[in-house]
Amino acid sequence: MARSIGLELCPIGLLHPDVLFADRVFVVSAMVCDLAVGLRSAAVTGSRGAARRVVQLYRADQAVDLCAAVTMGAAFAAGQRDRAVVWSSRNGDRVGVCRVCHLGGFQAITIDEGQDVNALIVVAKRPAAGQTKTRLSPPLSPDQAVALYECFLRDTLDLVRRVPSVKPVIAYLPHEAEAYFAQLAPEFDLIRQEGDDLGARLDHALTHYLRDGHERVAIMNSDGPTLPVDHLTAAFEGLSDHADVVLGPSDDGGYYLIGLKQPAPRLLRDVQMSTPHVTADTLALAEAEGLRVKLLPVWYDVDDVASLRRLNAELTTAPAHVAPHTRSLLRSMSMPL
Repeated sequence: MARSIGLELCPIGLLHPDVLFADRVFVVSAMVCDLAVGLRSAAVTGSRGAARRVVQLYRADQAVDLCAAVTMGAAFAAGQRDRAVVWSSRNGDRVGVCRVCHLGGFQAITIDEGQDVNALIVVAKRPAAGQTKTRLSPPLSPDQAVALYECFLRDTLDLVRRVPSVKPVIAYLPHEAEAYFAQLAPEFDLIRQEGDDLGARLDHALTHYLRDGHERVAIMNSDGPTLPVDHLTAAFEGLSDHADVVLGPSDDGGYYLIGLKQPAPRLLRDVQMSTPHVTADTLALAEAEGLRVKLLPVWYDVDDVASLRRLNAELTTAPAHVAPHTRSLLRSMSMPL
């Protein structure tokens, strides 16, 4: 959650000595000056009518690197209230807003610390015996299947924690499971899955965070605990470049991740999920919609006995940091698969 900081602005004659101006500034630049205090570097755009100037503000002894994108029209300079000033980090991974409460004399503003531009959503269900990973019973008992999926989930959340500059989110079911997930991952945003089928639920979660101000949003499953974190960072790199859509194909024909930078409901709602041709159908729809797609490396979901054997074999040689919760549980079971 963004934390607001109250600041008092100095009159125009009392500019902070650590701030260097590379160009002329307008009357309201006293506000911009105080914004720059504590910032290592900021690029500020001001306007009065059609005129536009760019001002570089520096304070070299601070570690934070922010870039403020500020539009100041004539009415704003004349003393209008409740105007917003938007800032973003220089590499574009965070955005925030400062809001002017009063202008004239000493002015008070608040600056929020912003939010991550990227959001990464994990689709998850609260484990329940007889309802979770049923295709793994047998050889697992229903209780063992529950314990295994909870380990998958914990390892997946740990993967998300290793992805830099993303808002971590869990899209959960059932609706009464909020407390379970809040305890499991207190630093994650929680959103209930809404919709009559999986495609509708994916679309709802993606669209919610895209409309909430995030520029790039990806949603992933929680069935591949050994997924390399590089695949997740590559998803946001693809969306930062020229791709409109990123897809992480699964070797069963589905996908473990889809990412967007604009809502694309057809790609989710018009595809029949849980079939061997989900990825192919999604690619065909993306082409029809004129959307550019980046494909991530293929990975696998653990949904049946064959994929569980594959997981078990992978973990015998994988580094210790890979899927530690799942690895520990499988060792404790010590049963042939």
